[in-house]
Amino acid sequence: MNLPESAESPVAVAPAPPRTNKQIKASSISNEQAAQKRWKLMLADAKAAFAKVPPEDLTRVNGNLHVLAGLIQLRYHLSREDADQQVKQFIDQHPVVA
Repeated sequence: MNLPESAESPVAVAPAPPRTNKQIKASSISNEQAAQKRWKLMLADAKAAFAKVPPEDLTRVNGNLHVLAGLIQLRYHLSREDADQQVKQFIDQHPVVA
């Protein structure tokens, strides 16, 4: 079967999700580093989104998502899973700008 030339071009395939513990850890470290680089840009939005967390605590977070989740858990009296979910939603709303 002959396909049009445009259909024969290779399709870009997304990379497979990390599978080994080393790959998972490397991916996690990469996400943390990206969050740390853009934390100063997200700080004003974080202060608005998490008003119960003192601004000086948010400044000290410096992109460490685990610390941010801990502060949210403490101030909003949430479970760790709920706090992690809120952090994930917040980070997803702030995509990496190239």
